[in-house]
Amino acid sequence: MKQEIKVPSVGESITSGVVATWLKQNGDHIAEGDNLFELETDKALIEVPSPGTGRLEIQVQEGTEVEIGQTVAFLDESAAVSAPTESQTSASQQTGETSPPSEPTEHAHVQPLSPAVRRVVSEHDLDPQEIQGTGKDGRITKADALRAAEEHKQTAPIPTTNRHETSSTYLAPPVEPSLSERRTERVPMTAIRRKTAERLVTAKQTAAYLTTFNIIDMHNVMAIRAQHKDEFQKEHGIKIGFMSFFVKACCQALKTFPTVNAQIDGDDIVYNHFY
Repeated sequence: MKQEIKVPSVGESITSGVVATWLKQNGDHIAEGDNLFELETDKALIEVPSPGTGRLEIQVQEGTEVEIGQTVAFLDESAAVSAPTESQTSASQQTGETSPPSEPTEHAHVQPLSPAVRRVVSEHDLDPQEIQGTGKDGRITKADALRAAEEHKQTAPIPTTNRHETSSTYLAPPVEPSLSERRTERVPMTAIRRKTAERLVTAKQTAAYLTTFNIIDMHNVMAIRAQHKDEFQKEHGIKIGFMSFFVKACCQALKTFPTVNAQIDGDDIVYNHFY
């Protein structure tokens, strides 16, 4: 006998969602109460538990939009009969019987990743198996992934830049990539991101806007400019202005926070990997 696993109702105004991540593998033996998958709506990310016991048969893949009440998997309850019970395991241990060690499966030590974690891992080229998870059952949280990305950035070798042959204290400017070399990445927006984008547009059209100002201490920049402006103009033929420092600061900020360097195109977010 097979039991249907349906998308539960999570609120009156919510009629659909997205199967963000399966927390169990197809064919796994499931106990009642085990979390099966993460359902992402336009308001929250919800873990859906199993209503029964049996072998999992997944019918809907990750990233699929589903309706409330739609069947996304089955539980083969007949498989639960052949699964070893706790009492059988205890009896086997008391009699000294041991079962042959099972071969490790490919996914035995790999925890499923949430969409936010997958995005961080992809952006920073991380290996999930090297990230220490602090979430439930050792799962990797977004904070774990961001921490690993920061550690990876700090331990990455710093590329050497050739200086000018003259005794100038300025580094040679980096080579600007051509348009064909400028890499972009297109990622479909999740339901939460789409709803957030819609509400931000609505707020921009209906809310009053206020401009704020921040005071920045520019004494160090002014001192550097005053110290090197004559040498800089002699070597490069142009004056060194404040805009150069502003551009440098912006590029450095985009390297530190790469998700800011993006734009919305339809239902996708386009991440730019150049400055």
